[in-house]
Amino acid sequence: MKISGVMPVHNEEKYLPFSLASLLNADIDELVVVLDRCTDRSESIIDSFIPCVSYKVRKVIVEERRWLYPTAEVFTIGFNMSSGDIIYSLAGDCIYNPEIFRIDWSQIEFASFPYLDYPIYGKLIEKIQAGWINIYKKLAYLLYPKLSGKDRFSGIYAFKRHVYKAIPRKDVMSEDIWFLKEAWKKGYKYKYFPDLINIHLRPTLLSNKEKQRWHGRSRAHLGYPLWKVIAHAIVLGKPEVFKAYIQEKKTLVP
Repeated sequence: MKISGVMPVHNEEKYLPFSLASLLNADIDELVVVLDRCTDRSESIIDSFIPCVSYKVRKVIVEERRWLYPTAEVFTIGFNMSSGDIIYSLAGDCIYNPEIFRIDWSQIEFASFPYLDYPIYGKLIEKIQAGWINIYKKLAYLLYPKLSGKDRFSGIYAFKRHVYKAIPRKDVMSEDIWFLKEAWKKGYKYKYFPDLINIHLRPTLLSNKEKQRWHGRSRAHLGYPLWKVIAHAIVLGKPEVFKAYIQEKKTLVP
């Protein structure tokens, strides 16, 4: 089966060299890079990378946003442009474990993989928070399946093309978790690979209130229970998630 990687990029010049280096010998057939309104050196970094790999690299240029939530939009553009039977959702700010591209797909239809935060350019407070979040994630990876009876989901994920085609998408707020939940509800065979850990390089969300708010809004639309949002805000130190969740919930009341 042919394997595609899809990587939207929006001004990732600080992180792309690390991310692309981890993909130099990736077992994929193509990489679709969606350059989303980039104004930095991201495209030139991609151009320098292309001659270094044996697989095909396709560039897709996005000059304007059409969806209200552009992150989901650019992933959708990349998925639609890819040609693989299996598609990996990637990001330009992660270092990837090469083993995620070598898993056995014979008994599964979609999968996800864990990641730990390492804010390489972050401030001290962000690195402290990242350490705490990593401890929290390790505990969650261990306890969640036992408490809920099902596997965890992660923002690093992959799927067979027929799963993607079976899930209509519009202007969704949170591409990854929304898609994984929809695939789960439809009964597609899923597996979470807890030992295939990847590294997320972008600083955590402590200082980025706007990203916290987007997370809160998306949780409201995804139907997260209030207790779960409160726990998330307290444990991970992200109060704006809770505030935005409450505000968005009010707009959803009939």
